[in-house]
Amino acid sequence: MLDQITPVVLTFNEAPNIGRVLERLAWAKDVVVVDSLSTDDTLDIVGRFPNVRVFERVFDSHSDQWRFAIQDTGIETDWVMRLDADYILPPETVDEIAALAPDEATAGYLSRFVYCVHGRRLRATLYPPRPRLFRRSRARIYQDGHTDEVALDGAVR
Repeated sequence: MLDQITPVVLTFNEAPNIGRVLERLAWAKDVVVVDSLSTDDTLDIVGRFPNVRVFERVFDSHSDQWRFAIQDTGIETDWVMRLDADYILPPETVDEIAALAPDEATAGYLSRFVYCVHGRRLRATLYPPRPRLFRRSRARIYQDGHTDEVALDGAVR
């Protein structure tokens, strides 16, 4: 399934993090980064990865950035993996995704997170699992308070 997925990352001044997440995406033919006009070394770091295409866009809202990222950047796959620059994608997760065989009814998959502060894992979280792997054709992104949400038309696993 990995060849059917385009990972997408939003950035703004993510020099300390972006290299780590992009290294974990070496399996992807195409990675899209939408940068909100970073003033640090983010774009220099991103430029070291030949499978990454960068788009610069002034930030107006999370929902507008994500809609632009998945609708207006020439992504050719229906499946997108929505990531933040500070995510750590373990090899086991990539293996699990590679083994997926979604049927037509499946619109996306939820992901749980391990939250850390200063490198230390928190014992628990109040945040529910979120859709991070989904079909672009079945996704609606909308603003929800200070951030955005993804609504999927179809089964969510």
